[in-house]
Amino acid sequence: WFWIGLLGAFFIKGPVGWVIALGALGIECWRRGSAAEWRALRGWIGLAAALAVIGAWMWGQSQVQSDAFVKEQLTEQLLERVLSTELHWEPPYYYFEAMLIDVFTPWTLLLGAALIYLWRTRRALPAEWGALRPLVIWVVFPFVFLSIVPGKREQYLFPLLPAMALIVAWYIEARLREKRVLPWVKKAMAWLSGLAGLGALGLAVFQFAAP
Repeated sequence: WFWIGLLGAFFIKGPVGWVIALGALGIECWRRGSAAEWRALRGWIGLAAALAVIGAWMWGQSQVQSDAFVKEQLTEQLLERVLSTELHWEPPYYYFEAMLIDVFTPWTLLLGAALIYLWRTRRALPAEWGALRPLVIWVVFPFVFLSIVPGKREQYLFPLLPAMALIVAWYIEARLREKRVLPWVKKAMAWLSGLAGLGALGLAVFQFAAP
C-alpha cells in the first residue's frame, strides 16, 4: 500500500510526494541506524516496481500522445513547478507566512509550542518521543526542503497536515493531563477544540457547496 500511495502521489502532484515520504523514511532509518523500516516496505522491490509503472505510463503516453507531450509533463508540469525561479517563485519565508495565516490556522502557534515541549521532554518521555519522532520528521524535513526550492504553493504543505494535527492533538492531551492545569482551563480548551473542529467542517462543506 505504501508504494501504491506513492504512485498515486506522483500521478497527482509529481515528485513532491516522493520527496516527503522517502526523505522522512530515510532520515528515520539513519536516526535509528537500521534499515528495518525500508526492508519492511520491500524497499528496493517496491521502488523498482513503482519506477517501472511510471516508465510504462510515460511510454504509453508517448505512443498515444507524443514524445513532446511526455517531455512537457516531465519538465514544465513536474520539475519546473518546483525548481523554476519564475513559475510560482516565492521567498524562503513564504511557508512561514502561509502556516501562520492560512494553512494550519488557528493551530499554528500550538504546533510551535508542541514541538518545543516535545523536544524539552524527549528524555523524560522516551516512549512518546520515539513514537512522535517520525511525525516530527514528516513535518520538519519537507518544510525545510520546500522552503529551499524556488517554486512554492500553499497546497504543497497539505501532505504535512495529518502529522501536524497528530502532534498538536498529543500536545493538548499531554498538557491537559498535568495537575497544575486548572479545571476551567481544561474545559475551555476542550470547547475551543470542538468549536474549531466544527468550524473547519462547516467551512469545508461551504466551500464544496458554493457554486
